[in-house]
Amino acid sequence: MRISGRSSESVEGIQPPPPTVSIRLPAALAERVGSATVASVEAKDVHGALAALGRAYPEVAQLLYTPEGTIRPFVNIFLGDRAVSGDAGATETVRHGDELRIVPSIAGG
Repeated sequence: MRISGRSSESVEGIQPPPPTVSIRLPAALAERVGSATVASVEAKDVHGALAALGRAYPEVAQLLYTPEGTIRPFVNIFLGDRAVSGDAGATETVRHGDELRIVPSIAGG
């Protein structure tokens, strides 16, 4: 599945497309997007990629974000092998071909 999140403008009015990145979804989210385990989106940063996914699948957005619009604390986001979870990580720039992974926290006791 491919989702566009275009919103930037260039100086001369010609806008290159944002980078295309893949988002790997855990099984619990894949069930909500038609069993797809990978979504391709166009975005400039982690927030834009997650927002594009959420626009296409509002039910997924409710699971990723609090009602205030911040990333839920139990949602871990990885850009490649690097953790970029939380609102600070949402501003991380993505490049064409990057892969984001959404990994839910596992708690036990």
